[in-house]
Amino acid sequence: MNIKIEASFSDIPVSKFCYDIDRKKIEIYFPGYHDVQSGDYVEQNCCCVIGNWKEAKSKVYNDDIFFNLDKHIGIFSLLLHIVHSNEFLEMIINTIDDRYIVLRFVASEVTCEVVNF
Repeated sequence: MNIKIEASFSDIPVSKFCYDIDRKKIEIYFPGYHDVQSGDYVEQNCCCVIGNWKEAKSKVYNDDIFFNLDKHIGIFSLLLHIVHSNEFLEMIINTIDDRYIVLRFVASEVTCEVVNF
């Protein structure tokens, strides 16, 4: 059974990453999370899913111009920063080849759940 959570993932390494190009879906798995309500670290596997976006763009952290998502996407190592508003979701990630990438998703669906894997 999956349980929905409000979580932060600062300094928590990504344990699994899946990108489904055709279904417009990214799954990011973590070995734990920081509970937003209590501020405590919870050592339970969880998964954040970003999907059904209208538009997705990417850029190298210090660049000014966004490109198509596929131009810069790589395997996630750390999720460094995330901002979610009514209009878009923006994240700064570090990849396993040590690049800092900004991803922006317009009109996306986002869920985070405790999972068994």
